[in-house]
Amino acid sequence: MINPHLLETIMQIISDSGIPNDYIEIELTETTTDVEFTDLKHVVGGLQQQGVFTSVDDFGIGYSSLNLIRAIPWNVLKVDKSFLPTAADDDSGDCKSSIMFKHVVAMARELGLECIAEGVETKEQVDILRENGCMIAQGFYFDKPLPIEEFEKRLENQSYPLDKE
Repeated sequence: MINPHLLETIMQIISDSGIPNDYIEIELTETTTDVEFTDLKHVVGGLQQQGVFTSVDDFGIGYSSLNLIRAIPWNVLKVDKSFLPTAADDDSGDCKSSIMFKHVVAMARELGLECIAEGVETKEQVDILRENGCMIAQGFYFDKPLPIEEFEKRLENQSYPLDKE
């Protein structure tokens, strides 16, 4: 059973942080479905009512339930790397993963969900994502996880096109 005060606890932590709610995204893994579905729906709905974004993480790694994304008001669907098609799938004639991935991305878009591919490590994967209409990705192809100090330093040194005039 889910903690009956989870929503209030999360909102208190966000409030104490001083960060505006619309800058926060709470990720819940697909495997969260072993908790009471109605409780999960209540927490996600409550977070969204408070302007907090929600995402279902690792979609495709477990026994993905389409009901999970139909009945719960997520903002983001994060597709697990194990669900991504590869060129090897196409070479072997097994195009099931490509077909499934393409339709998961299309379904997410039609449902108004942002779709993010996780675990992208190669240019080949980026190309496959583009071909399938998935335009947001994360993974080692782009960068490795960084210590907070290095991340902050990069942000401080970042120049943006709008800054140049």
